[in-house]
Amino acid sequence: MRGEASLALCAPSKIDRLIEQLEDGCADYVMQWQESRWLAGRLVLFLEEVADGGYEASLLGYRLRYTREDGLEYKKDDQQNDGAVDGS
Repeated sequence: MRGEASLALCAPSKIDRLIEQLEDGCADYVMQWQESRWLAGRLVLFLEEVADGGYEASLLGYRLRYTREDGLEYKKDDQQNDGAVDGS
């Protein structure tokens, strides 16, 4: 369909690692969500606000960045922190 794009966050062989990192990154913040029938079992990636007004996080060796102007962008993480979820 026009206007739709597909983005794979990782290769199928890394999906378990992706889910594990998302679970580890949000468990402390969303414990109460498990009581909601709409949110129970859902994962979230927290994005940290940066100085220029954008939002960023690291996941599986990539730096994800969101701005209203450009939407969601990603690039290889220069810090190479082994792909740990990091909102800073």
